[in-house]
Amino acid sequence: MKRAKSTKARTIGPEASETCFFISPIGDENSNQRKRSDNLIEHVIEVALQDFDLTCVRADHIAAVGMISQQILEKIITSALVIADLTDFNANVYYELAVRHALNLPCVLLIEEGQLPPFDIKDMRVISYNLQDISKLKPVQNAVRTTIDHSLNAEISDNPISLAFRLNEISHRRSADDKGNQLQTIASHLRQMNAVLSHVRDVVDFQSESMFGEMNIDELLRQSNMSPIEVASQLDLIDSEVIRIRSIARVHLPKELQDTFDRRYHSIVRSLKLLKEEFRIND
Repeated sequence: MKRAKSTKARTIGPEASETCFFISPIGDENSNQRKRSDNLIEHVIEVALQDFDLTCVRADHIAAVGMISQQILEKIITSALVIADLTDFNANVYYELAVRHALNLPCVLLIEEGQLPPFDIKDMRVISYNLQDISKLKPVQNAVRTTIDHSLNAEISDNPISLAFRLNEISHRRSADDKGNQLQTIASHLRQMNAVLSHVRDVVDFQSESMFGEMNIDELLRQSNMSPIEVASQLDLIDSEVIRIRSIARVHLPKELQDTFDRRYHSIVRSLKLLKEEFRIND
């Protein structure tokens, strides 16, 4: 791959494509912050980027006319890679890093030797550097190069925000699966109650349509796609229908069948109660 050119005193226009956006405290010209950031670019980042055909860009290198804050956010969103220097806990750096993390995009973290990252990202890989010790530059360059390679090729970019999103998604999916299983259980009990009634229908003379009459049990299993309020409303109707059918059964069924029927009834009542509460709580 072609080595990226130095970005010191270099401006990048809006036409730039493959970019490594460098987030760091910049400070005023000739300040210690500016010198440290410039040295990081020249002696660590550009060396590590040689194999990746990426151009390092910092906020003050953006030449386009317009709102600088918007341009920075655009670089954070569209750049192939972001490298963030967490040294001195600069508020802007952490804000911009959070935006990148929320997008779950490749990011490499650096911090000056002797400082520790804050609690929220302490479990992430953060590379320490010491620009004053030449003997430590090579290991840092290699570590940054390796981390860039991993970040660009990883299927998932793990960070606290993306992990929270994934856990939330898994929780919602599990909740939906649990509701679906509960609906399946209710439907199974209802079918067995129907079977008990059907068994004596020809022997006992009573007028009652099949369980759920107009309501198809298979339709019940599709109710989980409805809104929580709609589902809870349907479950109320099912509850009323179950009570009505039970009252008929207690009059017309033999004692041994009543016991079997009642066991199914109580199982359904418990499941309906739990399910209705869950749908209403999650509304």
